[in-house]
Amino acid sequence: MECCKRVGVEGGRLQLDSFGIELEIPPGAIDSEAPQDFSLSVLTDTPNLGNSKEEMSVCFGVQCLAPDDLVLKRQVTYTIPHCAVITRYSSVKAVLYTGEGEYSPDAVVKERIMLSRSGTPSCIITKDVLKLKMNHFSWAKIKLMIKNYFFRGKKMCCRPFKEKNLALQKTPVILHAHLYDDIKGNSEVNYCCGS
Repeated sequence: MECCKRVGVEGGRLQLDSFGIELEIPPGAIDSEAPQDFSLSVLTDTPNLGNSKEEMSVCFGVQCLAPDDLVLKRQVTYTIPHCAVITRYSSVKAVLYTGEGEYSPDAVVKERIMLSRSGTPSCIITKDVLKLKMNHFSWAKIKLMIKNYFFRGKKMCCRPFKEKNLALQKTPVILHAHLYDDIKGNSEVNYCCGS
């Protein structure tokens, strides 16, 4: 769940292969003669990010820790898998929640930023992955805004990524899915699927 690496002026790549998460630091981004220590980690839980009915959580958060005095001269790119099924990616907007320092479960959100497809920060949404560009290091969580009648009032928090592959055995696996309908008077609908 964590990748540590020394990166210098030539740039480098930190990868969390089991989650498909990657951080690319381009050449010239680090203005330091000596290589610097970086750590990239996945956030499997995030603080309360509000209760917007238009925002859906479809990916893990990330955190990159670097020396406090490090200034980036070029933006870095995070590649983060997502589980949204979307027909028109151009109609989806991304919202970035970010905070300072090392992430903890009681972390406070410093900024909520509507992301565009260009500029800094920015996010390009494609099938299966988000490309988040930033010019500083912090913890970050992205939610998608999908303005669609079908999704109105629905909250979604999917964690489809597994850290390790399941054994190739015929052992039954039980999947519990909890679906909530946000219509007044309706309560949780609980589905249980076996495979």
